Amino acid sequence: MIKKLLKFLSFLFRELNKKERSLCYEDEIRKKYLKITTKTDSSEISDWIEIAIKKQGEFFTQNSGLYESYSAMLDEYNYYSKLRIQNFLKAKVASKENFIFTYLKKEEEREESSGIITPLLYEIRENSKAETYTGLTNQLFHWIIIFKEEIEAYYSLLVENGGRSSVELEDIFQDIKKRAKSHQINKIDTLDEIIIFEDFVGTGNSLIDKFLNTGTTLTQLKKLKELKVRIIFCFLEISQVAQNKLIDFLKCNELENTIIYEVPEDTLWFKSYEGEYAQVLKCLELKESKYSLHALVSTYLETPNNTISLFWRGNDKNWAPLFPRTNNNLLSNNEDTEYLKRTLEKYDFRKSKGLDFKDNRIKHVSPKVNLMILILLSGFEGREKRQWDDIVSDIPKIISIPKDSCYEIVDALKRAGYIQYVGDYSEIKLTKFGRSTIAGVKSIPKIDDFIDESVLI
Repeated sequence: MIKKLLKFLSFLFRELNKKERSLCYEDEIRKKYLKITTKTDSSEISDWIEIAIKKQGEFFTQNSGLYESYSAMLDEYNYYSKLRIQNFLKAKVASKENFIFTYLKKEEEREESSGIITPLLYEIRENSKAETYTGLTNQLFHWIIIFKEEIEAYYSLLVENGGRSSVELEDIFQDIKKRAKSHQINKIDTLDEIIIFEDFVGTGNSLIDKFLNTGTTLTQLKKLKELKVRIIFCFLEISQVAQNKLIDFLKCNELENTIIYEVPEDTLWFKSYEGEYAQVLKCLELKESKYSLHALVSTYLETPNNTISLFWRGNDKNWAPLFPRTNNNLLSNNEDTEYLKRTLEKYDFRKSKGLDFKDNRIKHVSPKVNLMILILLSGFEGREKRQWDDIVSDIPKIISIPKDSCYEIVDALKRAGYIQYVGDYSEIKLTKFGRSTIAGVKSIPKIDDFIDESVLI
């Protein structure tokens, strides 16, 4: 009996000791995560990252000999917070005048972090002279070329007329500007730069082989060169391999003065980790990505597959990553669309003046539509968190309005104080002013409101 009791106590002691060591690893990993991400305390850590920290603590309790390697990698991790990216981009556009600001977009509706970067573009615009474009990059090139050529033709006509304008010439000029504005190009006559944000350039295949060096894009780039429109890429990091590849491409096509790139002064290029970590991967049964450059880098939006895989890839047993790649579970679904329709149907807009914004970009939009969009945004509160771009993409499914106009209206609502963006993913929240505005909109009366119940007695 005593032997069994001693055996039980020994087992209990081992388990308690194991739990204590697990909590010790968890605490250590949590502290390093907070330092890497520049978050102030644990309350800012999401639930799924806390789950990852717990799993990792349990793993290293069982495999304590591997923790030193992992800890060394955490110490060298390079993380781009939202503020760090904002400061970099703001510094790059601060002295610019006649430009369009966009991000590299090669596919429509791609399930990636590009959608989350859209509100960041608008936030940068608030403090600069930037014009924001949210469509495909090739389409932007296409429309700039078309309208720039038309502007050149207009100037030729002006010269032929002795430099004097006329009613007919002015009509031509205004028509070109009007059509350009319909494609989010607001200053086509003075535009001379396109600033394109792209977070990481690893091997260079995606940027150069699959975009810049394709037939359509290359033709457009050479035409933009003729039209004296320069392209400035803003990269967070670029590998030396990709850097050399890009320089060769630009020299080969004589585009050195048409395309330039800039990176933060404190980074320069991808740094490949040279420490030991193979045993950690082996024990977790995780494979390295074929695109791995042994990098240790993430943004608040995304982790590139050039980063060592154990930081973005998990398994079904004992590992969840600290910096997972884009969460595709945040995408739109039909239930949300139906819910939004029902939300809108509750309100009577017939006697409402709506919300009037003195903004040339959306002056063609009815003030009542602006109010409808505010009400739709309120419908997302309290529901599952979704990406900014997914929310805004749902609105044109309910109200017949172009997606780019919807972007502009949401931005106008924010600047006017009706909504605010919260957190890294720019979650949309109504302000007190926004809520009181909605409270002032009358509801559609129910059929029961028209029935005098006294006549039924």
